[in-house]
Amino acid sequence: DLGDATSFSVGVAPSHLRPEADDANLGAPQDAEEEIEDPGSLSPKKQTKQDSSGFQVFKRSTAGGRDLSAIFNSQTIALKDLKRKVRALGTTVNDSKKQIEQFSAEITRLKSDQAGAVSAEEQQMAQTIKQQKAAYRSTFAELNSLREEVAPLEANLAQTRQRLVDGFNTWFRDKEGVAPPAVGGAGEED
Repeated sequence: DLGDATSFSVGVAPSHLRPEADDANLGAPQDAEEEIEDPGSLSPKKQTKQDSSGFQVFKRSTAGGRDLSAIFNSQTIALKDLKRKVRALGTTVNDSKKQIEQFSAEITRLKSDQAGAVSAEEQQMAQTIKQQKAAYRSTFAELNSLREEVAPLEANLAQTRQRLVDGFNTWFRDKEGVAPPAVGGAGEED
């Protein structure tokens, strides 16, 4: 039971990386448009408070951080695109299967209405079912092929994320001489 606990601690950040506490704005979202100086830059480059975390400084001010961040972002985009294609093909496969089932049900109905004679309409539907099944098989094979590509992309993305976090930890330790604060999300968009 937490009782009437109203806050919790997540650790202590170095003083230059701590947010400015303003009692009037405590708990309120900070204005992301307020400009501050970039602590990782030699020139008084302006940036927003939202971008002032040590991790954001690492991603923008070091060659390794920029490179890994760019790789991470491109891998994220590639994975999202692949998953979008998988969803679209899945929908196409499901729609094809429904059409095949509908035509099969219609042929069954026509056969029961007719006493053994095969009508032109029934032959046309049988031909359509054949074409639908060929398209279904082709699309299903493509879907399975794309699904197999998802896992390796996810693994590469996880590796890049870990390399990005490890690079930040090393950079921060070298710069500050202390262990870095926990990084909330290596994949946060720039």
